[in-house]
Amino acid sequence: MGVVLVPLAFEQANAQTVGLKEGQWVKYIPFCSVQASAPNDELEKELENEFEKLCSDAIKERFGVADVNDIEWYKVKISKINGAQVTFDTSIKVKGSAEKSMGNSISNIGRNDGFPEWAIPVGLGVGDQISTPKNYSPLRVSEIGNMWEYPSWKKFENVEFLYLISDNTIMQDGKEVKSYADFWFERSTGILLENKIGLFVLDPEISAWVDMSTNLELLDFSSEG
Repeated sequence: MGVVLVPLAFEQANAQTVGLKEGQWVKYIPFCSVQASAPNDELEKELENEFEKLCSDAIKERFGVADVNDIEWYKVKISKINGAQVTFDTSIKVKGSAEKSMGNSISNIGRNDGFPEWAIPVGLGVGDQISTPKNYSPLRVSEIGNMWEYPSWKKFENVEFLYLISDNTIMQDGKEVKSYADFWFERSTGILLENKIGLFVLDPEISAWVDMSTNLELLDFSSEG
């Protein structure tokens, strides 16, 4: 008998599935974050440089830029909704350049084959779960809150969010490796506001650790279509 990771509440939410509106959009700032700690400055710097390159290369490959620091914003706009099938148009603004289309993607909001890309079904409550890729635990709704509670979101009054978390820790070559993910979605439509997907590596043999993540930080959004 298999283990059921998705509770009944999530299955019921699939009946509604899409709370999105055509014309709704979000702008993000993509960036990398790396922190390291080691017994000496030389090793710490070496670890930071190694993981900063890995993180930066991942952002460059995804967004097609030479320098991640040149990205002013990345925009996702909903252009078409057909049942649970949603078309997302994406574009990017690089410093010194005009906005450039990055094409579109079509997602089935009611089906989760990996991390949610741009939206989740509406109707989820605290404790509900969404399946995730290998090496991660299911994304679990940890909190429902108001965006005005956070300093960086002060301008978005009376907007509620869902905060979902996932993590999984394994031992690999004597190191403790933790994969983690944090997602914030606007509650009424299910659109992605921010995310942070990272890796924490602890090497007890040399008393060193590194925390690396790729992030989409909310810059602005319109919940109206």
